[in-house]
Amino acid sequence: MRSYLKFILQELKPHHRLIFVCMLLAAVGAILDTLGPVAMGRGFDLANEHSSPLLYGGAILAWLIMRSLADLIRTWVANSGGLGVGNDISTSFTAKAAARIIDKPLKFHYGQKIQAIMERVNNFRWSLDSFLNAGLFDLVPSLLALSGILVYLFIINWTIGLTILIALAAYVGFTRLVIDHSFQTRKAWSEADSSFMHVIHDAIRNILLVKSTTNEAAVAKRVAKERRAVMAAANEDIRISKIMLNGQNLIVALATAVTLWLCVRGLAADRLTIGQTSTLIAFTFTVFGYLRAIQWQFRTYLRSIADWQAIMPELELPGEDLKSGRKIEIKGEVEFRDVHFRYIEDRPALEGIDFRVPAGTRVAVVGESGEGKTTLVDLLGRYLTPQAGQVLIDEQDLQQVSLSSLRSQMAYVPQDLTLFHESLIDNIRFGRPKASDKEVLKAAKQAGLTDLIKKLPDGLETVVGERGLKLSGGERQRVALARAFLREPRILILDEPTAHLDSKTEAALHLSLGKLMAGRTVFVIAHRLRTVTDADLILVLHQGRVVEAGTHKQLAAKPDSIYVSLLQAQGLA
Repeated sequence: MRSYLKFILQELKPHHRLIFVCMLLAAVGAILDTLGPVAMGRGFDLANEHSSPLLYGGAILAWLIMRSLADLIRTWVANSGGLGVGNDISTSFTAKAAARIIDKPLKFHYGQKIQAIMERVNNFRWSLDSFLNAGLFDLVPSLLALSGILVYLFIINWTIGLTILIALAAYVGFTRLVIDHSFQTRKAWSEADSSFMHVIHDAIRNILLVKSTTNEAAVAKRVAKERRAVMAAANEDIRISKIMLNGQNLIVALATAVTLWLCVRGLAADRLTIGQTSTLIAFTFTVFGYLRAIQWQFRTYLRSIADWQAIMPELELPGEDLKSGRKIEIKGEVEFRDVHFRYIEDRPALEGIDFRVPAGTRVAVVGESGEGKTTLVDLLGRYLTPQAGQVLIDEQDLQQVSLSSLRSQMAYVPQDLTLFHESLIDNIRFGRPKASDKEVLKAAKQAGLTDLIKKLPDGLETVVGERGLKLSGGERQRVALARAFLREPRILILDEPTAHLDSKTEAALHLSLGKLMAGRTVFVIAHRLRTVTDADLILVLHQGRVVEAGTHKQLAAKPDSIYVSLLQAQGLA
């Protein structure tokens, strides 16, 4: 809770002037709310003393003017202060949270449901916005007005003041008993809703799989199951809210009835004037109005804390430090020295990896699925960190090199080619955001995209669709290669660059790949072994170890080697 309050105060600092003005105005509104019934009561007494019906109307008009001014002030404060400040802080937090999630290392992203995390971020965004709108400017003025009214009640009639005080204590005590359970039901509702939305997003994100397996009904069944869980949690929260509201209403009704009875008795016994009686009755309703407002402010505060606690464990995990370490001018020599890595303690992914290649070497990494090929190249880009051993480039340990310096001189073309729902030129420029249009066009030509650009209705400005689905697999592959050309890397990593292409498209891409690889150190992960026969070095991985290394000719000459068995499996030997 302390860390949450510290966060709130820090975020409010840039708005301190506006907050001061709005709180001052909110205090004025609260004072007007307090003075209105007093002025009306005094007016009634004067009207009664002078037997002037006009003064009764004047007293009511005075109360109406004060009440209207207070309402206008509250409206201005809510719209100019609460909504603006709340929206600014909540959207700022969402942007910062997204940046922190993006900043996390790949190991974090591989092990988390990122969609679920972002849903929790969004839940906190709205609960934070609600809390700031409801409580930022009204809480302190409401407490001050409530205190002032209680003092006035005790001065006019201590019996009525004590009655209201007891009722307030009962109201707060009852609410306190129920609020803890309400806090838990709200948390359960939030978790159930997050799971519900995750199932929906997951199904939509994998829509091709859903349709190709005719699993629409199965998905609908899962969605319905999650919806029932959401409704069960929501109904429990509503049930607790009803208990709390009914109990509060009963306390308010009883207190109001007792107060009215005391006022009538006081008026009948001439202990209270008609003006004092009207003021006391008005204040009775005002007190509980303020109390309900304070309770709502407190509840939004508790909800925002619950959503804060649901997201902060992930956000507080350390991100990647891109700046620390020395800069490096990469030539391209790569060395692995007895490298060990494991994702899970008792399941090694790589063990004792040892090899060294000069700059400009084309290295193919082959083996069955799950043997550690992608892990090896992830270590080269320092997306992962070995538990033991060293990965070196140009004889410099990558743990001592700044990540921004290292990765700025590398290009990674992954197997899963996802494009943004933006224009073709923006998707290519993502490889180097500061590149000029001329440089982007050159990279597109180098990747063989000239014919595609001519066919597209808006050329380079054509929006490629969600995940690039308006383009074919080969076209998306060429966009990825254009990004790599634009980066002008010293080290190039290609993860199954032609895995999803037909033979004709694959052959056409080889010319672009050849241009891209020229003069660079290249690591190619490949299942199709015919694509790596011209590699300078082939590393064969088996059970996380390099069991064979050499050229295609050298490895193919060993009849009992794993490499030969892989060739035979693909009909190449």
